[in-house]
Amino acid sequence: MTKRSSTRTWYALWCINAHGNQRYGNRPYQYHLRRVADVALRFGLSSREVDMLAWAHDVLEDTDRTRESMLAAGFPLVVVEAVEALSDEEGADRHERKAKTLPKIKKNRLSLIGKLCDRIANVEEGKKSGSQKFFMYQEEHAFFTEVLFDETDTELLPLWQHLNQLLAA
Repeated sequence: MTKRSSTRTWYALWCINAHGNQRYGNRPYQYHLRRVADVALRFGLSSREVDMLAWAHDVLEDTDRTRESMLAAGFPLVVVEAVEALSDEEGADRHERKAKTLPKIKKNRLSLIGKLCDRIANVEEGKKSGSQKFFMYQEEHAFFTEVLFDETDTELLPLWQHLNQLLAA
């Protein structure tokens, strides 16, 4: 397991730049990206691909960056494909978008790791701040779990247990 350097990696900087002036509540968006990366580390998911995905997980969905620009920047194909799997499909509303997107995530384990870390970071933040999004995640949790949970994937059980515990309150 490697410790994170105090200097940002090229890919973290690329993602921060891609998000530009986007905000996460009242904070710069990089706050959220760092929190997702920190969740992965907290649960012992410290590979370079997981860290890259933590920083890049929203970049195709929320910015003007493309698959081609990610590959040209040096992101490995496995990370780019995971970011693509995480990107919401078109739909009339959030439920329809998630109903189309979650099965893609289920088929790509790296994207599943990214989604769990992202969801934990969002739920922790929502719970701490009292955001309405916390309640949205509570309402979605049964469907989220029904589609994505795999009891045989014991490496991810601690993430699921933590998420369940956060949302139970």
